[in-house]
Amino acid sequence: MSTENLILTEYKNQKDLHKEFCKEIQGLLRTILKQNQINCHSIDSRVKEESSLTAKVEKGGNKYNTLNDITDISGIRVITYFSDDVDKVAKIIQKEFEIDEVNSVDKRTILDPDRFGYLSLHYVIKLDTTRISLAEYQRFKDLKIEVQIRSILQHAWAEIEHDLGYKSKNSIPSVVKRDFSRLAGLLELADQEFIKIREELVKYNENVKKEIKNTPADVLIDKVTIQQLLDDKESVINTIDLEMCNITNTKISTYQDLDKEVKRLKYLNLNTIEEVQMALHQHKKQILKIATAWSQELNNMNTLRSGISLFYLAYAILGTSGSVKAVENYLNVFELDAEEERNSIATEVVKLCKHS
Repeated sequence: MSTENLILTEYKNQKDLHKEFCKEIQGLLRTILKQNQINCHSIDSRVKEESSLTAKVEKGGNKYNTLNDITDISGIRVITYFSDDVDKVAKIIQKEFEIDEVNSVDKRTILDPDRFGYLSLHYVIKLDTTRISLAEYQRFKDLKIEVQIRSILQHAWAEIEHDLGYKSKNSIPSVVKRDFSRLAGLLELADQEFIKIREELVKYNENVKKEIKNTPADVLIDKVTIQQLLDDKESVINTIDLEMCNITNTKISTYQDLDKEVKRLKYLNLNTIEEVQMALHQHKKQILKIATAWSQELNNMNTLRSGISLFYLAYAILGTSGSVKAVENYLNVFELDAEEERNSIATEVVKLCKHS
């Protein structure tokens, strides 16, 4: 029997085992990365198809004598959101698995700059002795798997370039080669800029708490600043939230959709943290009166989400204006309650705020 046939026979006998191995390593990587607080776009696995294996063996000539000589039968692809997370994932893999240094390669250091989409890190790994000693892993003792790590922008480039049919640099027509190089540079720059944006957001989170305390009139509302108010147990938001819970005999839950909260506040022409705080102080009485009137319905919910007072602030402000139409328009814009009930709800809100 030829070497090629021997390898294909081994492959057919072990294919199911490799599939199990892929799923085990995929799940293990998900768990390990989550424990290390690394959020990835995707972690996918695959076992090489027979046609692909046949082509590889034929191309390799005398390079492969057994199936174990082929280190990418099983494969995992880890796609990170940020390019610097590639190295973070790599360090974790180095720590958690046994690395086949000979067959591992960092293409970021060996490929031309215009091969942006292929600037990924490839590790060939196997389970270390500690895990192999566990009964559930012993059947995978001699198996290796290739792990490819790249950023989501690198992945997007590689997929599009592959779809265009120009995976090989030499196959790219000269009329578009300059375009390929320019685009590769732009995407690499974008990878770096996303890291800077992330770092700026971290700094913003760290500084905005102090700014809210010292100069709230200068702090614009957004997801971060509203979250800071929610995190401050002594803020007017939490004070009114707790009073609403006492009225409705409910508890506070931590879920809130801050994107919607910001959108609703801007609809009310509230743009700074100081304006939100002042509006809550000014309309606290109306908020609690509406909560009291609707206490039975709220009580049935068992919990009120954190920041519920912001949601009721809209009713209080618009209801105080005395315009049923203004309240009804708000309900229509944000698609709150059943359409046929919106006019009666708006009328009730105006009535409650009028007599508070």
